[in-house]
Amino acid sequence: FSMYRNHDITKEEYEEAINYDLKQDFKQQQAIEQTDQSFLYYTVLNEAKDIIAQQLAKDDEVSDEEYAKDETYQKYLELAQQKLVNGGYTVTSTIDKGIYNAMQDAVDKYGYMLDNWGDATIEVGNVMMDNATGKILGFVGGRDYSENQFNHAFDAQRQAGSSIKPMLVYGPAIEQGLIGSESMVSDYAAKWRTGENAGETIANATNTGTNTFMSIRESLEVSSNIAATNIFQDLWEAEGDHFYSYTNYLSKMNYPEDNSWAYESAPLGVTDVTVATQTNGFQTLANHGVYEEGYIIESIKDNDGEVLYQHESNPVQVYSEATASIMNDMMRSVIDEQKTSSFKSIISGLDYNLGNADWVGKTGSTNDYSDSWLVVSTPSITISSWAGRDDNKGTDNTAGTRTANYMAYLINRIYQTNQDVFGVDQTFKLSSDVKKVEVSKATGTLPGGSVTVDKTSISNPSSKVTSYWATGGPSTVSFDFGIGGSDANYSNYWKKIAPKTTKTTTTTTPTNTNSNSSTTEKKEDDEDADKEETNDNENNND
Repeated sequence: FSMYRNHDITKEEYEEAINYDLKQDFKQQQAIEQTDQSFLYYTVLNEAKDIIAQQLAKDDEVSDEEYAKDETYQKYLELAQQKLVNGGYTVTSTIDKGIYNAMQDAVDKYGYMLDNWGDATIEVGNVMMDNATGKILGFVGGRDYSENQFNHAFDAQRQAGSSIKPMLVYGPAIEQGLIGSESMVSDYAAKWRTGENAGETIANATNTGTNTFMSIRESLEVSSNIAATNIFQDLWEAEGDHFYSYTNYLSKMNYPEDNSWAYESAPLGVTDVTVATQTNGFQTLANHGVYEEGYIIESIKDNDGEVLYQHESNPVQVYSEATASIMNDMMRSVIDEQKTSSFKSIISGLDYNLGNADWVGKTGSTNDYSDSWLVVSTPSITISSWAGRDDNKGTDNTAGTRTANYMAYLINRIYQTNQDVFGVDQTFKLSSDVKKVEVSKATGTLPGGSVTVDKTSISNPSSKVTSYWATGGPSTVSFDFGIGGSDANYSNYWKKIAPKTTKTTTTTTPTNTNSNSSTTEKKEDDEDADKEETNDNENNND
């Protein structure tokens, strides 16, 4: 009518238009596969809204600065929602229906394994990602959508605990040639140097150190907070920048910008991250050091079938292939040695073939076990788990065991649906440019040589092990051969590993006149005055 009123069309054209049967031009309604109000529905809808909103703003030539304003952003989100709901758009996601349904079935059947029988439900978030592409194949948003609609896979931000150590500490230190897999790091008792906890003892729960030096590999296996802090501080000093790891590594994997990445306590995982973000970090290491941003929308088409959006890969080489392969080798030890998680034995008991997959990964927990993490990868996929209470209150020291149980049953349930996706016949291999160097098992340095301790010459112990280096290499032996530790720590350690000396005492035995005089030798082994303290890591924060 407005066109007729403005004299844009004649009266005859107007009458013809209002009598036209528009129904003949309507497309037949197509079946919508996902109609339930669920974690999946809203996750896909919200991601699609973001994509369309950005495109609409771009079409309107809105600047990035203007778009970042909340009022502008909300305006375009509303426009995007209208188009998605009323425009007949077709959104294709990366979700594998079989895998997703298996994960929902698993959390329904086995979610109770996470509970510690307290007065609150232990919530959970899981994400399963294809390593080569970043495709999100399935996820668990929570225990029960009808009871709690908060998405713990994509929206919940919780402290990462020790699960951040591979990306923040060990990966960068290997990449910069500060350490090899068998370099030695101090696990002697230490105190925080800076911050509100300055002067307090660094600990994993009640473990305040084993009073020894341990290999880089072992420190990751037991998830020593003291060792990780020593490595992180060494990285600070070498690079002269407290934000070095974030700027050069984590930011490239879209970890959130936060001042806490520069804290001395950052290796303990004090920064909040989502399950999806943490999954992407491990995907990067599993994918030869190449970050492929996790995504859940493959394409969006309008009502005429025109492609409005198609995901495009934008790979980023975050770590060298050598560094990534060394990290995977060490994280294999984390899973195989089971010093912080019984995941490997549980999953092997559920399915022998699945248990024999080349699993690598890392655990994590926070103060009072408020957060429990386990992230594992095969060469094909990465799957993560966070568990905790929504009110951030603590649980108990069985949190890691409960998470391991749940994860094993979750993964086994997925495996029953789709065995091929796990790549159980594939293995992580060391990159061809990894340097393999024989070193002293006790010092992590090149074999041979000696040092002087309290005027006593002590030889570098001869037992050897192969150390993996991405760049650089081990040095010759010196008094302070490792990462961290005080002079007193080194002196104590050298005395522990020094070869035991043998004292010879000559005793004259009286004889009769018909026999010759003879002597006998008495050998006495010196006992080491310093006894190495041991510690059970099973129930410690890791």
